[in-house]
Amino acid sequence: MIQGKSTVSVGSVHEYDVIASDPDGPVTSFAWATDSSTVESVETGGLLNTATATDGAKSQLYRFTAIPEADATVSLRATVGDEHGGVTTAEKGVIIVEQDGLTKDSPQAEVKPEILQYEASQSDTPSSLFGSQKAVPGRIVFTAVATDNDSEQLTFEWQFGDLGSAQTVESGEKMRSEVSFPFGTDEVDYLSAVPVTVTVTDQNGNSRSVTKPLDFEERPGQRQVEETLNVSTTGEMSIRGSLELRTTATGASPPSQLNIFFGDGTRQTLSSVDQTDEQTYSYRFEHRYRSSGEYVVHAQRDDSISRETVSVGERTYVEWQYEQKVTKNTRTVAAKRPAGDGWKRIGVDSVTYKQTGVQTAQTLVSDGTAIIPGDSWEQVGTKVEYHTEQRTTRKAESPGEDWQITERNVDERVVFDGWEPRTVPSKQIADNDWEYVGRVAKTTTRTETTESATRPDGNGWERGPKTGDSVQVGHSTTWVSNQFIAGSAWEYVRSEQYVSGYTKSTTCVEYANFRGGNYCVEESTTWTANYDTRYKYRVPEYDDEYEWERTVEETTYDYEYRVETYSRAAFHEYTTEEQVATEYAQWEKPIYNETELYRWKKTETSWEQKTSLSEPNGDVRNLEKQVRECSEKWQKGEPESCREGQP
Repeated sequence: MIQGKSTVSVGSVHEYDVIASDPDGPVTSFAWATDSSTVESVETGGLLNTATATDGAKSQLYRFTAIPEADATVSLRATVGDEHGGVTTAEKGVIIVEQDGLTKDSPQAEVKPEILQYEASQSDTPSSLFGSQKAVPGRIVFTAVATDNDSEQLTFEWQFGDLGSAQTVESGEKMRSEVSFPFGTDEVDYLSAVPVTVTVTDQNGNSRSVTKPLDFEERPGQRQVEETLNVSTTGEMSIRGSLELRTTATGASPPSQLNIFFGDGTRQTLSSVDQTDEQTYSYRFEHRYRSSGEYVVHAQRDDSISRETVSVGERTYVEWQYEQKVTKNTRTVAAKRPAGDGWKRIGVDSVTYKQTGVQTAQTLVSDGTAIIPGDSWEQVGTKVEYHTEQRTTRKAESPGEDWQITERNVDERVVFDGWEPRTVPSKQIADNDWEYVGRVAKTTTRTETTESATRPDGNGWERGPKTGDSVQVGHSTTWVSNQFIAGSAWEYVRSEQYVSGYTKSTTCVEYANFRGGNYCVEESTTWTANYDTRYKYRVPEYDDEYEWERTVEETTYDYEYRVETYSRAAFHEYTTEEQVATEYAQWEKPIYNETELYRWKKTETSWEQKTSLSEPNGDVRNLEKQVRECSEKWQKGEPESCREGQP
């Protein structure tokens, strides 16, 4: 099936996904096509998928450039192929509308399917495997129940970690999907869970997914049997094989029967066993396939699964002939129910308005802001109205030329005279009712002197005369042979012995007697080192001391405040007449006649004769499987496997 939006606007770009699976192998190719020139495929930096692509992508971007003249509907097609040459095609109709005519989809079409139940079980476990209960390797049954308010059919997609997948299409009020999957002893990890995900998708492309972890445990004695599956071809369409079991536990017996699955939907139960020795048993089997291709043969024994892949056949392929139930959805927009039966209203498409008059109003403008009468009113202008008002006030002096004094000395009041500035050296001196103005800077200069053998730190120093004193500026190191030589200010560091000379001594080591006397014929000379002691001191070094002088500028701050001053004055009563203007805002609001346009949908079903290179899914009838021979020269409609080996 193809997932994606069913109603789009002109100029928009949307992504569509094809959902496909193959029970006897992986899906290897995707090809996209459309029957309308108003639809353009959009390149995304990788492969641009067209109708002629043999190995495309699972997703495709389309740009919808215009509305088709016929019925505003275009058809998108995705052709899927497997590694055996089988192909199948899925179609999706898309309605194209104008940009301003497309409103939000009906709430009912946006509802995702609701997953009511999701369980996993084995024959020897009383409760669900999702939770504290752990599974053991072997075949596990998975069940999911879902419902959807606006779809009569749901697609259930199962993903068992990275070990495999499955898919079913269900219908009814509460749709139930049940699949089983074999988990081999050597395929599962007992330290981490296998994530099992079920994704439920409705006919509008809305989907919901649930993932649960499946934990496995190893049964005691589970690995006491070593098995080897051997499969070989014996003819163009036949295979022969054996499953050898070698028990590692003393006294263990072989299973009474086991199942061989041949990958073409058939299986064989084996109960006859050949015993090679006391611990080795062999189960033998044969099978003939009806169509050529690559199949996965697997043997299931209790909780252990072995797999082997074989290829059979050369120049034949399988063709499926069947009738498939096709559901056609027709959509339109109208104010009333369209002619004919089966139409169902699915939402509001748009609302149109026709102006039939104008309503007017007037509101007061206050402080430059007008009072708005309500929604949809538009201000079209303003109007000013005038009237005369008499105003009276009491002042110490006349407010202006237009004011006339009517009574003198009606009151005596304290009046504000102005501000008096005050400057203080500290904020602490200021009263609470003083108003702070800012800081006032004062710059002063002073002369700074010091005595030093070297220039003091900082800038501006000038050297004066010597003070007559000496100042220690550092140390030097010296060695002496006698501590009495060291000065009193010297600092002792350490002492050490050194070789001051050598003493020579000669000894005869061999004598010779000659004419009654002893004579030395060989002497040995020895040099003995003479040691003395020396002493290391740190000797202070001095330099002349000078007077240094520099001028330093210092900035200090006072704080400026201002203080209110008041006096008492006589107040008189003044009167004047003035024109007062009142401003009004003029408003208008159009009066409309409202018309609602509704979206209508009609669903019609029919049976179409179809041919496919892979076994069809969904609602089909009169299904026939035919084994065809490849033509000497590849023809359109034959799988790619028939093209292999041809020039």
